Amino acid sequence: MSELLRVESAKIKRWGPLSGFEPLFADNNFVLLFGANESGKTSFATALAWLLAGPGPQQLLRRFGEEDEELEASLTGRCGTERLSISAAARVPKARASGQAGHKRFSAAVGDKEHTLSDLTDRLKVGEFDSYRSFYWVESLEVADGPDLTDRLSAKAVFGGIDPYKQRSKLKAVAETALGMKSGHQPKAGSAREMCDEVVALDKRFETIASARAAWDCTNGILREKRLRRDSIKGQLRSLRLAQAAFHDGHVDNVKCWTSKLEQLPSPSRVERKLYDERESVGESIGNLIAAEASCQSLSDAAKQPSDRLPSGRRPVRARIAVGFAALLVVVLASFVDRRSSWLLVAGALLVAGAYLAAAMPLQRHRNGVREFENAEEHRQELLETVRRRFAGTEHIRLSPTVRGDGPAPSGAEVPASTLSACNDVPTPPEINDADDARGALQAIKDIVDGYGEAVREVSEARTRLRKALDDDGAALEHVAEDDPGSLRQQILVLEEGLDELAEGAPSVDDKIEELEQNAEDLKRSSNEAAANRLQRGQLITRIRAQLVQGLGHGFAAELLLNTAESYQTERQPELLRRSRLWASDVADWTDLHIVLPRPDDKKQAKRQPGIDELLRVTGPHGDHPARRQSFGARSLLYLMLRLATVIEQGEATGVRLPVILDDVLVGLDDDRAERCIGLLRVFSKQHQTILLTCHRNTAELAEAAGAAVLPMP
Repeated sequence: MSELLRVESAKIKRWGPLSGFEPLFADNNFVLLFGANESGKTSFATALAWLLAGPGPQQLLRRFGEEDEELEASLTGRCGTERLSISAAARVPKARASGQAGHKRFSAAVGDKEHTLSDLTDRLKVGEFDSYRSFYWVESLEVADGPDLTDRLSAKAVFGGIDPYKQRSKLKAVAETALGMKSGHQPKAGSAREMCDEVVALDKRFETIASARAAWDCTNGILREKRLRRDSIKGQLRSLRLAQAAFHDGHVDNVKCWTSKLEQLPSPSRVERKLYDERESVGESIGNLIAAEASCQSLSDAAKQPSDRLPSGRRPVRARIAVGFAALLVVVLASFVDRRSSWLLVAGALLVAGAYLAAAMPLQRHRNGVREFENAEEHRQELLETVRRRFAGTEHIRLSPTVRGDGPAPSGAEVPASTLSACNDVPTPPEINDADDARGALQAIKDIVDGYGEAVREVSEARTRLRKALDDDGAALEHVAEDDPGSLRQQILVLEEGLDELAEGAPSVDDKIEELEQNAEDLKRSSNEAAANRLQRGQLITRIRAQLVQGLGHGFAAELLLNTAESYQTERQPELLRRSRLWASDVADWTDLHIVLPRPDDKKQAKRQPGIDELLRVTGPHGDHPARRQSFGARSLLYLMLRLATVIEQGEATGVRLPVILDDVLVGLDDDRAERCIGLLRVFSKQHQTILLTCHRNTAELAEAAGAAVLPMP
């Protein structure tokens, strides 16, 4: 299914009388631009064709501006399902300029991809400006002439513009010479026959090279298979020998030994690893505990004094005070007897005070010492509890007297039955009663983590040495994993026997491969020669084709004309005329359209070629008449139908259905046929976007009534 190209909007910045014209096409493929004469309809049509098909003739631009004036236009739309945008600018050439114009600026995009003019032309299959104008742009003055349709409907068009009737006689001899067809004569140099003989010789050479290559490929395939098999056996032998050496050199046993040791060691728990990482801060906590224990011991020793040095209880002190008061009383009584003995009263008082102080001071010192000891002991317990919390969660530590220190355990402390061992996995944390316990537990954790890490490193290093010994060979690693060194030797013997079998019948596979490579050099030289011959053959084929085109196209033009014309009439023309006949019958009262091709039987008839106006015939109520006898309006309708049918055929052939521009093509039709033709154009617009230009209000009203989108010109 071909893609529909639909213009959705245009912007004519400057093109002839049009300036700032920006029509927006509705969601309708049938569009009519209505405007008076000189309102810019032809300028719009030219700009649209210029955008879609690329630059046209330079002289055409002179109609739309003064010399060096810049013309610019752009459009947006869709090509199939992709967005389309094109923008172009051109400069009006000088009066003497000729040939095709160029773009001053050009940009185009289809979808998300930018396109050059060449890319856009290939994408839209539009050809060039004149080609677009021939097929898709029909003007009112040309519709009744149909010059392009004359070429398209004539048998002459089949031969690219060559007149086969005039060339038949004089080119036949030239063709026979070019083709080398004269029997009994040696073909001339450069003739198609002579070049064909060279091609046949080259083809035989190609067959010889092809046979040699096939034999070479067969032999090379057999030897390649043997070589691959040999390389495979060598690879297997290498893997087996590497594995055997690994067992022999003790690498495997080393890995197994250290792996076994690692499996026997307990894996440090998360708490133990954390304590190991924080052993410095844990050591500081233990050091604080040691200082607290020393302080407690010192205070305890100070508090332990002989019992005779301290008064035991309050009674001795009171007894002494009572004795002192009694003595004082005696002195007082004596003083009453003898007042001159007052100094005895003072002496007695001093004696009582001294006795009291002598009894109270030692007791107070003892009480202060006990209080300091209790405070130090409380601080020691707090530090001990802190250390215990840090060791909570350990799983592999058992304490023993040897770890706790040389001296006996403190009274009341529990002594574990077992000694410290890294292999004992006890699910309960150690009991820590003093700094020696904590210090021993920390040392045990260090021993566990260091021992486990050393075992892990040894296993890793043993495995690394094993991989290096095996040269990282995957197959050798698999053999080692099987752990069956006794079978390796047997496998090596079997593979060595297979390797010996491959070498039977030749000195070695390498020698045979070397011999084959020598043959390959010969074949390579032949192939290089064949490549040159192939190039020569291609050149010959090109020249033969040129000669055949010249000979067959010109020498046999008369004979081929009849067959080709009949084939064209029975195969291609019926479809083109069928559409035209169907549409024309809806607009006019014609019953048939057909082509009548003459059959030139002699040279006199071959000198004259009838025009398409004579070959194309219309059958209607007034009989069967050639197109040249029809009125202007009838010819306008006839060639418009043929042009629309040709557009349908072109869209199917190229795969892109381009917009069609019709410039007042209904001017020659009566009101009834014009109305019917508008309805036909409405149906035609479903396949190709149709842009009808007119200055006649009646045509605009008919088109609007038929459903066209009518846009006024500025």
